[in-house]
Amino acid sequence: MCAAAAVCAALVAVACSDVTAPDVVGEWGGPHLALVLTDAGGTLEYDCAHGTVEPGWTISSEGLLTAAGEHVQEHGGPVREGEDVVPRPARYDGILHGDHLWLSVTLTDSAQVLGPFDLERGETGPVYKCL
Repeated sequence: MCAAAAVCAALVAVACSDVTAPDVVGEWGGPHLALVLTDAGGTLEYDCAHGTVEPGWTISSEGLLTAAGEHVQEHGGPVREGEDVVPRPARYDGILHGDHLWLSVTLTDSAQVLGPFDLERGETGPVYKCL
């Protein structure tokens, strides 16, 4: 009888607790960065750069986002035929609070940190491309 009561109490505690991760899928934007995040990954557009988010990103029930992907530095003018575009490995770390996402980008091959960027749900930028 005591074991059954303990199981029932545990089930009630789980049912009443909020263990669901917040929804971060969608468009996010702010000064100098636009992010589109889907369940299958995502894309980023920065001032003079762009990037990707690999599938498998996570967000905790506390709103902590962690993702891996690539970052590509751009330059002014067109990309020349035969020009090597070198993607760099990146880690994306964010904190979600309501409709705001603070995102930092770490280029893992150099430990260089870009950001933090203050993004708002449903926004698209502004982002300024190199001329």
